[in-house]
Amino acid sequence: MAITSDDAAQPGLHGREAASGGETIRTLSDAARPWYKRFIPKSLRTQATLLIVVPVLILQVITTWLFYDRHYETMTKRLAQAVAGEVAALVEIMERRPPDADNWEIFDWARRRLEIYPRLEPGGTLGQPPEFFFRNVVQEKLEIALERRLEYPFTVDTRERDELSVVQVQLPEGVLHVQVRHKRLFSSNTYFFIAWMLVSAGALVLIAQFIMSRQVRTLRRFARVADRFGKGQDVADFKPVGPTEVKQAARAFLRMRERIARQVQQRTTLLAGVSHDLRTPLTRMRLELELMGESPETDALKSDVAQMQRMIEGYLAFARGEGREDPVDCNVADLLRQAVRDARNERIHLSLPTKGSFEMLARRDALSRCLANLIDNAARHGDRVEVSATSYRKGIEIVIDDDGPGLPFELREEAFKPFVSFRHRDSDDNHGTAQQEAGAEASPPTEEVVGLGLSIARDIAISHGGQLELLDSPLGGLRARLWLPS
Repeated sequence: MAITSDDAAQPGLHGREAASGGETIRTLSDAARPWYKRFIPKSLRTQATLLIVVPVLILQVITTWLFYDRHYETMTKRLAQAVAGEVAALVEIMERRPPDADNWEIFDWARRRLEIYPRLEPGGTLGQPPEFFFRNVVQEKLEIALERRLEYPFTVDTRERDELSVVQVQLPEGVLHVQVRHKRLFSSNTYFFIAWMLVSAGALVLIAQFIMSRQVRTLRRFARVADRFGKGQDVADFKPVGPTEVKQAARAFLRMRERIARQVQQRTTLLAGVSHDLRTPLTRMRLELELMGESPETDALKSDVAQMQRMIEGYLAFARGEGREDPVDCNVADLLRQAVRDARNERIHLSLPTKGSFEMLARRDALSRCLANLIDNAARHGDRVEVSATSYRKGIEIVIDDDGPGLPFELREEAFKPFVSFRHRDSDDNHGTAQQEAGAEASPPTEEVVGLGLSIARDIAISHGGQLELLDSPLGGLRARLWLPS
């Protein structure tokens, strides 16, 4: 037996390969889905929020478009036509005034009656029209209205400068500058409408998020309780809360938990009772065989009785594996070291990294039994056993390799079934091949293995929310990979 703590001697490759394999499977699964489903969020909270928000946003967009197309453009067009008509009227009054009349009276009248602010630049010339990154609706409508009413060149500048828009008209005597307040060209209801739309959409999103958070919280709590129950932890404090449908599912879960616990208890009690009762007649048979003396017949019967004794011990071990034990905080690395020490085998080599946390909530005795079964199984079939562990963010991976005869791929799943027997026979090159007992026809077996250790180990792994699988070992034999979520 050798125990080392070395970062280099880690089985992390297999864990990373398994993780990448899972990612590959998920990627292929995503690629097989319709393209539009890739953009649908997977969270129930997000889906429900979008279900509420998206139709309302679509409705608001349609309403905004109708408002912009019908109300905003119509109102802007009419306001622009009114301003263009006033500018055209001012130009016509200036054309009809007497030659010696002063423009001051006309401009004063325009300020008081029309709320426009004209100014004449005698002898001036109209410059280049201002350049705009884009032409807004107000400027476009105002230019169209002025083109229909004026016969002189003009320019329009609706950029905000002291809240005034400027219209310049080239007259024979100079340039007429007319300033108009923005409020005469803009409808303030537009801003209120857009602000109300944004505020209502934001309030709707917040309300939907608040409501869905409460609903999703109950589902997440339900999922955590189900996960704890799957790992064998106590969920006695769980009470159905939330919406009616969630309460109904929670009550069904509680009934299922009770039925499972009752069935497991009945099976464990029955198996333990039968196995215990069989010990008495077997003991009497062994005593009677001892009194009968030595003979070929009694030797064969003693072998059968010993085999039955081993099977009964396996039944009892299996029954103990089904027992209930409260989970506690334990260090998996310490359990591994103890299992290797208890094996008392110098061929077992344990390597543990110096970094990483191996703490987890587990049933200590059951997990110790699981590790001992795996290590004993590897030591029984191989001359060299390598035990290693790696800590990841989501769990702990334990790998046990041996250089034994291994097991064919088609028989690996059968090895996990309770009370399934396998026989090993030697071949010419001293490498064993495993055959199931029902199919063994060739040379006589050298060893019989009752498949209880792997069955107990897998049941314990599953009860902790993990998994146990058999793979090909780099040493040439069998690899047992145990994954335990942290």
